[in-house]
Amino acid sequence: MANKTTKVETIQSIIDKYGVEGSDKDFLLHEIDLINKRNAYKSDKPTKAQKENIVRKDGIVAAMEADKAYTATDVANLMTTDTEKWSAQRASSLLKQLKENGLVVSATHKRRTYFALAGTDIEAVLTPPTESEAE
Repeated sequence: MANKTTKVETIQSIIDKYGVEGSDKDFLLHEIDLINKRNAYKSDKPTKAQKENIVRKDGIVAAMEADKAYTATDVANLMTTDTEKWSAQRASSLLKQLKENGLVVSATHKRRTYFALAGTDIEAVLTPPTESEAE
């Protein structure tokens, strides 16, 4: 995927390409200054919610059992406590982030998405043994 052009780069290319001069150039340069000032105040520190989600994701990984597959609803029910109610949406979002980080794997089985700890053969967990394997 190609890098997106920033607003500052776009404005600068307009100035260069069209040879903008005078008050128009001053206005565009002022816009660049405003953008740079706004970006200077942005912090790289995680927000309060991001910090809480790190703890929640650690809790999910700790609560999941090896060689067992979970739906987002299963994880939500597993993580719900007296003080905090989890929704399937929250669990799904956090599981997706864990998957992107390589801590869990997922597979779809009968139109449902299942998650398991990384290193689990999730397809084997989801597929019931045949009669010959059960014997």
